[in-house]
Amino acid sequence: MEREPSAKELQRYESVRERWEEVCSRCGRCCFERELGDGGEVLVDYASPCRFFDMGTHLCRVYKDRFRKNERCARVTLRVALFDELLPEECAYRQLLREESDGTAAL
Repeated sequence: MEREPSAKELQRYESVRERWEEVCSRCGRCCFERELGDGGEVLVDYASPCRFFDMGTHLCRVYKDRFRKNERCARVTLRVALFDELLPEECAYRQLLREESDGTAAL
């Protein structure tokens, strides 16, 4: 069962909620096929990008319509940033919001 976000995680989210899209660092890793390795690390298959991913700009060519044109495209929400195991550690959303076991942000 998924835990509820902590007060600190919610506070971090609230501090950027109005500019959520700006948090993205445009690394593009979420636009490639990913799987969990044996040790729990996220393995990114850089040979398998989304067909709408522009390798030069690291931007989506159909961004405004991405959820309609690509059923596998997932919105990065607070819950995804906090709990999705396939979100790479380098993801700016994940780094901003997740807490380590000692209670500090994963920055």
